[in-house]
Amino acid sequence: MAENVAVQIANIALNNLGDKTIAAFSDKTAQAFATKDRLKDVINSVLRAHPWNCMTKRDALTKLGTVPKYTFDYAYSLPADSLRVLSLKEEEDYDYAWKIEIIHHESQDQLALLTSATSANIKYVKKYSGNQAHDSDNNTLTLFDPLLIQACGMALAGE
Repeated sequence: MAENVAVQIANIALNNLGDKTIAAFSDKTAQAFATKDRLKDVINSVLRAHPWNCMTKRDALTKLGTVPKYTFDYAYSLPADSLRVLSLKEEEDYDYAWKIEIIHHESQDQLALLTSATSANIKYVKKYSGNQAHDSDNNTLTLFDPLLIQACGMALAGE
């Protein structure tokens, strides 16, 4: 169960701090309160730091109508669940230069992938988007590698 993975991460942190463990984030304890508040940010920090295979996705991006001011020819919207872009390929599997920058599109600023590739297929690290109780985004947590679980627990302990 996904909540068990989130609780497992919290308990790794608590054990390493010599503190009492929790059974669930709904526990009325200081430990449950402290770990559930920081867990989402810590998980995403650990995911951003390494290209974890269990959290890698691929997607074809949608070209935006906005043209970058210089250097690159095209801007592409990023997937909503994108945390870190690892690579960009065009249809011929050729690596193109690219950057992630803020652009002004449809009267608002947004992050976009800028490149001169006429199509953009990316490999990226998926963001963890769990809620405060860590009982949503269940599938994401069940995909976590044991080493990723340990790394998240240790990072949470370091908070």
